[in-house]
Amino acid sequence: FPATGRVVDSEFAGYHRLESGKIVETWVTWDNLAMFHQLGLDPPVARTSEPESPVPVPVTFDSHGCTLHGVFYPAATDAPIATVLLLHGYPGNDREPLGLGSRMMQEGINALAFNYRGTWASEGSFRPDIALADVASAIAYLSSPDVAERYAIDTDNLIVVGYSFGGNMALMYSSQDAPIKRVVAIAGVNLRELARTLEVNEEFRSSW
Repeated sequence: FPATGRVVDSEFAGYHRLESGKIVETWVTWDNLAMFHQLGLDPPVARTSEPESPVPVPVTFDSHGCTLHGVFYPAATDAPIATVLLLHGYPGNDREPLGLGSRMMQEGINALAFNYRGTWASEGSFRPDIALADVASAIAYLSSPDVAERYAIDTDNLIVVGYSFGGNMALMYSSQDAPIKRVVAIAGVNLRELARTLEVNEEFRSSW
């Protein structure tokens, strides 16, 4: 390309690998795209008619007379596919734990994240045994024919994934429910130690 006469700033990142106090390898990465932009030499952008990306859908469902709030992360598919139930820690948040719902949706896997009774916008009171019952209600919601059809859920391929307190809920529920064949517990809490702390620590107990 012809000279432009422009002055540009070009940044780079350099990396060195040392052995015995000496540089034995060097890598340098230049920001060539920024330099070409300053020169007015931006590469052409290919225009494609890609399908719209899926977006999370707020949902509610019943658990023993209480309304639970959640978010369904639908993958872009028409055929029934694996669907993950995401269980948050305590107190968790009103979205998905660890950003897993959004990531799974992008990777072509359905996901549902919800709040147990007594947490965030969900009705009712919170207790571990109540939270475990809420997991069963969430599975029943995903397995209902109208929901399974609406979100392309393979009801024979439901997976339970829990983080912290939710990790234990995932293990406890899956041990009771034969149809759940895959379960993941991430940094699960020790419920026996939790119970002991609740018993001996009044300040901790009052926070529950």
